[in-house]
Amino acid sequence: MPLHERTVIPAGQTITHYRILSRILTGEPGELYRAEDLRGKRAVALRILSRYVTRDLETRERFMQEVRAASGLDHPNICAIADIAETEDGRLFMAMVCYEGETIGEKLLRGPLSVETSIAIARQMTEGLTVAHENNIVHGHLQSANVMVTGDGVVKLMDFGLPHDSEYWDTREKPASGAAEYRSPEQLRGETPDERSDIWAFGLILYEMLTGMMPFRAPSTAGRIASESIREVGTIRPDVPGSLSHLCARCLAIDPQRRPQTMSEVQSLLGHWPFEISTEGQSGWNRVRGRYIAAGVGALVVLTGLLVLYFSR
Repeated sequence: MPLHERTVIPAGQTITHYRILSRILTGEPGELYRAEDLRGKRAVALRILSRYVTRDLETRERFMQEVRAASGLDHPNICAIADIAETEDGRLFMAMVCYEGETIGEKLLRGPLSVETSIAIARQMTEGLTVAHENNIVHGHLQSANVMVTGDGVVKLMDFGLPHDSEYWDTREKPASGAAEYRSPEQLRGETPDERSDIWAFGLILYEMLTGMMPFRAPSTAGRIASESIREVGTIRPDVPGSLSHLCARCLAIDPQRRPQTMSEVQSLLGHWPFEISTEGQSGWNRVRGRYIAAGVGALVVLTGLLVLYFSR
């Protein structure tokens, strides 16, 4: 059987102590399932990797080390890794905490997100990535399909610890995968990803949230990206602030040296507006602004009352 051939696991089947409930996503680097942890009696997400990802002992061991390192990350915006184990047919899998919500990719099926919601999601992404980078952990596979937004508006970055093996991820040597669209030019050249590769993917996701489209045509190659000029976000969507459009362009610079060099720098460029993630039609900023207006009106009423009391004495 080809190494990349997918074997769908039916609902009800048990893998070690996890019972499959349903399939969440299909694609590389492996199937993602919702499952029940029969020991802990809780819902988990199982990422069962393609055989090609861990095709030899050295790659398997490196993957195990990277997942163990990633499992030590403790941050509200990072999806916790609960377990790493092996199926009966020798495929590695990792169990992650399962959250109720939607991925950015699912949200984008309804069209671009509001500016306020995009900034709120982006800010939480930078929070999680900053902590990971401070612990010398690079995501390397960031895409709209593995950034979850829970029902209460918390962003969860999934799939930390996946192998960065360039041979596997070379698009000429594996089945077509949407994940290739998010890989930085240096990754497409076969180089090991670093913080700036995550910054590239972050910028691409931000561009996608704001415009509803990808800045480059797929399938992407390093040469194609270098030869294409992307449209500024502001020319597609005039209501996007120029500073935000410029941030996208900086993150998507072909030369890693021309991008922001750290997620902390990206955070500062995002600014500090108190945006929230909108779950309804009203934008996050409108809700926050409404609270400030209400508070201001309340303060004005109190001040007016004090002045009346003062001058009536």
